[in-house]
Amino acid sequence: MNKNQWFFWIWVNIFIAFCSYSFNCLGQNLVQSGKWQLSGNGAWYGGSGGADGGSFMGPNTLNLSEWYQDLPTTVGQSYQLSFYLRGSYPAQQSPPFAMDVYWNSEQVNITWDTFSSDWIYESLNVVGGPSSQSVLGFSDPDPTDSAFSDVSVVAIPEPSIFTLVSSAVIAMLCIYRLKR
Repeated sequence: MNKNQWFFWIWVNIFIAFCSYSFNCLGQNLVQSGKWQLSGNGAWYGGSGGADGGSFMGPNTLNLSEWYQDLPTTVGQSYQLSFYLRGSYPAQQSPPFAMDVYWNSEQVNITWDTFSSDWIYESLNVVGGPSSQSVLGFSDPDPTDSAFSDVSVVAIPEPSIFTLVSSAVIAMLCIYRLKR
């Protein structure tokens, strides 16, 4: 193998490692569908017909229940939290639907107060809590039978990692060009 081929294969391996790291960081959803827990006295509703055609769940407000899930997170790491919300009655036939969303026991700031029974997409950034676990929860503050579906929490890669790997790729390209 000559020098040019050697530098080419090093560059290809760095590129593959960079892509693998990027896809792992951006694509791993921390929320597991079968791991939701219910607080309160266990009243809830759900079924098929979620935003993606799969299942949806909702807390029962008459019994003050809340769905929650413990997630493995890193202290100080930023995450993208996304989900769909909707009411369960036909449009304009009930009071506005509402849903409270909690991250580590603090209500996250979403503005969701609507008459629509269509699925509405919400996405926001949250930060990993003070320990290796964060808690995500959904509760219905009013008796509106609101529901949630397709919840995901995905780590947002640190920009420094992209800078470091990009610098390595550029350095390898420069060395390759100089050796030619």
